[in-house]
Amino acid sequence: MPEYSYINTNIIRSLYPRNTQVIIDVLECFVQEIDKDIDDIQKAVTSSLQQSVKSTSHKVKISFKMLGENKAATYCQQLEHNEKMEIKDQLVLIQRLIRLNKVITAEVLLFISELKEFNSQPSSVSIDNSKSIKSSHLKKWFMPIGQVPRSTLSEKASILVVEDNLANQKLIIKQLNSLGYSCDHANNGHNGLKKWQENQYKLILTDCYMPKVDGYQMAQSIRQLEASSNSKAIKIIAITGTEMVGDDVLCYQAGMNSFIKKPVKLEDLKRILAEHYPHN
Repeated sequence: MPEYSYINTNIIRSLYPRNTQVIIDVLECFVQEIDKDIDDIQKAVTSSLQQSVKSTSHKVKISFKMLGENKAATYCQQLEHNEKMEIKDQLVLIQRLIRLNKVITAEVLLFISELKEFNSQPSSVSIDNSKSIKSSHLKKWFMPIGQVPRSTLSEKASILVVEDNLANQKLIIKQLNSLGYSCDHANNGHNGLKKWQENQYKLILTDCYMPKVDGYQMAQSIRQLEASSNSKAIKIIAITGTEMVGDDVLCYQAGMNSFIKKPVKLEDLKRILAEHYPHN
């Protein structure tokens, strides 16, 4: 079985024109190549699910079944609710599971694809009647990874994280993924500037002090290039050290839109993205 990891968005748009973005957002998290043991996957997904429903009264049960050969696997998952949930709440719950970047199940794929009236249907529904999707159906939705140019794969990322500290980099990427954002990363301003020129990101999160080219210099270069080409300005958010007095002034002088202080807290990141990330 080939490894399918790129969405054939043209097929999705033709089949489900009214609900395209919801489906694509969910399908982009699909991963078939699994390196971890199924027990580890089950524990991780279960833990995430428990966190997702902490504030609700809904009981959710997940069952796993492994299909396929070698590392190419499909996990069948069934969500069973003792009460009805609004569609928007179901989507939030499902997306939180999927954003683990581990698996998306055939049942969830099918369930999402059947929400054709998502934008107009106000009534509650429950998740039931789980079905499976055969690999022949998946072939319509996904392109084999070997047939997709590298530049196309990188275009899926909407946020660029520029950070030279590996631990901080991993933490921020994990936080962004948990909030449902896809991202690329660069380890200094020089590489960050290059990636920005090669891709179409919606927002940049950057450390201020890095080797070669720091965050301030990168931001200034980006603003100069945007001005010379009369292109739309990308949102640039600085990641500053809490002890660095005057960083906020330097950020705005360099052309950045705002800043967030280290250590980066999830609620602060969520707030800054709600304010500056272009959702159109």
